[in-house]
Amino acid sequence: MRCFAKVVACGLWLGACHEATQVSPLEFFRDATPACIDVSGGVPQFDTYVVSSYRALAGQRLSTTLQGCADCFANPKSCALEQAVCYCGGTLQAQAPVTALAMALKGQSIGSLSSDTQNCVRVRALVRGSVSAAPAARVCECDPEWLKPNPNSVCALSAPLVPSALPYTLRVQCPADASHGLCEP
Repeated sequence: MRCFAKVVACGLWLGACHEATQVSPLEFFRDATPACIDVSGGVPQFDTYVVSSYRALAGQRLSTTLQGCADCFANPKSCALEQAVCYCGGTLQAQAPVTALAMALKGQSIGSLSSDTQNCVRVRALVRGSVSAAPAARVCECDPEWLKPNPNSVCALSAPLVPSALPYTLRVQCPADASHGLCEP
C-alpha cells in the first residue's frame, strides 16, 4: 500500500542558459511500512523544507531509477544544482510524512525543469526550531547548514525527470529507512 499526496508546483527560472518548462504537479508517495521514525527511534518533526532541483550536465545520462538521482546529488561532475528554495513554517510531526509534506508545501513553487536534459528534484524536511503555529510554509532565506547532508531529515526524491504534463512522483524517505542514503549521499 502506498500513500500519495499532490502539490502543484510551478515557477520560472531566471538567468538560465537552457530552455526551461513549467513544472507539473508533484506527487509524494511512501510505502506504508515501515513506520516513519528518526535515528533515535522517535517520530521525526520538521518545520523547514529545502526544495532543490538539479540537471544532468551535457553528455551525462542518468539511470532512470531513484539511484540515478542519488548519484546526481552526490556527483558534481554529473549534475549541477539549478536551484535551492527554502520554506519555513510551523512544526509538523512525520507520523504521516506524505500528508505532512503536501500540507506544508501546498501552493509553493520550485522553479522550472530544463527541457533539454534529465532533472532530479529533492525535498528535505528538517527542524530549525520554529515557534510558528501555522503548518503552511512560506519562502525564507536558506541557511547554509540546511543545504548540508542531514541523517535525521525526512526527504523525498524523484527519479530522473523530463518535463511532462503528468505528475512527478517523489518517494519519501524517513531517517531510519535503509534507503535514506539515497537522499543524503
